[in-house]
Amino acid sequence: YRGKADKRVKSTCTYCATGCSIYFDVRDNKVMGVTTDELDPVGRGNLCVKGRFGFSFIHHPDRIKKPLIKTNGKFREANWDEALDMVANKFLEIKKKYGGEAIGGIGSARATNEDNYMFQRMMRGALGTNNLDNCARLCHTPAAYALKTTFGISASTSSLLDLKYTDVMLIVGSNTTEAHPISSLHIKWAVARGAKLIVVDPRRIPIVDEAEIHLQLKPGSNTAVLNGMLRVVIEEDLIDEDFITSCTTGWEETKKTVMSMSLKEIEEVSGVPADLIREAALLYGNSRAGMVISGLGIDEHEYGTEGMLALNNLALATGNIGRPGSGVLCLRGQNNVQGSCDMGCLPDVLPGYQPITDEHVRRSFSELWGSSIPDWVGKKSTQMMEAARRGELKALYIWGEDPAQTHGDIHNIRAALEHVEFLVYQDMFHTETSAFADVILPVTSFAEKNGTYTNTERRVRLLRKAIDPVGDTKPDWLIFQELSNRMGLRSEFKSSSEVYDEMASLTPHFKGISHSRLGFKGIQWPCPDRFHPGTEYLYAEGFPKGKASFVPVEYHEPTEKVTEEYPFILTTGRRLYHFNNSAQTRRTSTATGKIEMLDMNIEDMKKLNLKNGDKVKISSRRGSAIIKVNESPSLKEGIVFASFHDSDVLINELIGGARDTLTDTYSYKFTAVNIEKIGE
Repeated sequence: YRGKADKRVKSTCTYCATGCSIYFDVRDNKVMGVTTDELDPVGRGNLCVKGRFGFSFIHHPDRIKKPLIKTNGKFREANWDEALDMVANKFLEIKKKYGGEAIGGIGSARATNEDNYMFQRMMRGALGTNNLDNCARLCHTPAAYALKTTFGISASTSSLLDLKYTDVMLIVGSNTTEAHPISSLHIKWAVARGAKLIVVDPRRIPIVDEAEIHLQLKPGSNTAVLNGMLRVVIEEDLIDEDFITSCTTGWEETKKTVMSMSLKEIEEVSGVPADLIREAALLYGNSRAGMVISGLGIDEHEYGTEGMLALNNLALATGNIGRPGSGVLCLRGQNNVQGSCDMGCLPDVLPGYQPITDEHVRRSFSELWGSSIPDWVGKKSTQMMEAARRGELKALYIWGEDPAQTHGDIHNIRAALEHVEFLVYQDMFHTETSAFADVILPVTSFAEKNGTYTNTERRVRLLRKAIDPVGDTKPDWLIFQELSNRMGLRSEFKSSSEVYDEMASLTPHFKGISHSRLGFKGIQWPCPDRFHPGTEYLYAEGFPKGKASFVPVEYHEPTEKVTEEYPFILTTGRRLYHFNNSAQTRRTSTATGKIEMLDMNIEDMKKLNLKNGDKVKISSRRGSAIIKVNESPSLKEGIVFASFHDSDVLINELIGGARDTLTDTYSYKFTAVNIEKIGE
């Protein structure tokens, strides 16, 4: 852009969970540009292409600027009082008729901590429901479950900054350079310093160029390969016996399970040579400053939680936990996946992961809110959709999330959205989901409000308002307050900082954090009091349960089978130039001309008489899509790849089938498909 800005406002990028610091350059109440922050410990003066150039959606004419009410099948503009009165009255009517169990809400991992706190406060305190979830159900929950089970806390144990101390990094299921570009810089800086890198991924992704070893496994075989690495560590006596004895439980049973499958058997199911598994295990096992870095490639499987538990077992067995340069760093997908879970947008916990079934915990919240909280564990988002299709869930409140495009099994998702009696949708733009809504409430963008996000390393960072709201939009937290007041749950917060203060007063992890303390670099929780500096890496002084837990996990073949009818495996993920459902990025210049294509191995293309740009019909047992093909050297034969960003190519029509056995997460990374050429 040209010309001088009226002001520069420091804030936080919202395109992934790295959480880089940015500056908005503002002129005449318009964001003219985004620039870097040289003092930022996370970004260190760097931004990815989306963070640097993907801001023009803020002022895009497609923004929803007034509340919309559907009348006779068409949306009409309304004022805020009419819209909020209608929403409040309708929800109270459904609650009175069917009870809180008939109401559900899906929070937003794109929104702030304060927004998510106020949403779950409203749903629990005003509407009497624990049917609450967020997009972590689609991605982060298997890792969160495994981290809680193994170590005691549902969050990464280490930090990006901690990579300066590591000597071996093990990346599993993370296309870091595209999904978390600035996180990948920290990895590259560590390699340049002399650290060694192992990558476990079914594709030859760009970060492999930095690696000593690439284990290019078949999708669905993560647990087998990681158990194989642990087997070698045991055979070569690389375990940390003192640590295992004094700090863990469950080792003998885990050891027995791991030793039950030979490297030859693992090679057969994974496609990874046994010698290469051994080489990787020796490299990681000989390190006492080894960092595990995981992504959605390990979570989004039928047995994703088991895969993450196997990864945790490997870290525990080598004692790579609770020390500088070691640990398990889980790279979250959306910018505030960690925070939306921290704030209690889950069916079984209140903010700070405090169990909803704990009477003492419920009482502390109820007394402050002035309202009782239901004691039953609510439905996950997947279960809410099933209940809606059965006619049991009558009303849904969805905001900052697009289930009709981004969830798996979207044919049934759309059937569920059509079936509910009342659906409220809250977002900046029309999406695939907004078409099903009865009321749409327009919200401010991240440039138009204050608040906080929590990044992938538990770092709480400030979001600062740079411009006035576009149109007649409002911050999400304020909408929830105004609705709550209408429904009998009173509050008079004047700012997002006051919202955060209430949350922190109720949660030990965040008690010492406030907006005024966050400064230029943020604070990593746990932070138990206002004098505490925050926690860069967890478990330096032990584990919450006294000891960490090994969990024996066996390898299981995916239920979804490759057959003659469906001979290819589709695995899905992200592209560098897009974000989530691309509602924001497709309205920026960064993604101009970036259409979605199906990546294929050249030999597979030859067998099907395909060339670059040919159209194909890709079909699974659940649905199909039309897409152009692209030759990719990153893939082995029999495996294809596409992203879910493009609403014109609804890849998630194909996804579904068996979900994660412990968390209900969709298996986005393994779908058996057929590919047919269309025309000549």
